[in-house]
Amino acid sequence: MSQSTLSRELALGIGLAARVLPNTDPKQLVMILTKALGLPLTTSKLHALTVSQYQSLLEQTNNKHYSQAILTRSLEHLHSIAISDDQPHVTSYQEGDMPYSIRLAIASDNGININGQFSTCEQFYTRDQ
Repeated sequence: MSQSTLSRELALGIGLAARVLPNTDPKQLVMILTKALGLPLTTSKLHALTVSQYQSLLEQTNNKHYSQAILTRSLEHLHSIAISDDQPHVTSYQEGDMPYSIRLAIASDNGININGQFSTCEQFYTRDQ
């Protein structure tokens, strides 16, 4: 599984969070977060991080200890990213809205790749044609 791009908001939040951490650049922080949370990086995964979890994963991966104040400020940037970036906009369909249209459902296990089994996928994405 891979992630080729981050949303603008996600990249900005990670960049600001890294800026608070001494001697840590955004690329390092992305690598640390990816190793700990897996791909794709999503705002919901970042929102679930607690200060103690964040401290633990930073210490384990780059052997640096940060003060509670620095960790809290850095994590606040990660938590300030709007959760809505992760979820596609869903509109309700009413019978007759789009005459002669075909409704497609695409199965995805990660919201990026079309790779899901319909019986086990985590999300469905639809598009009217």
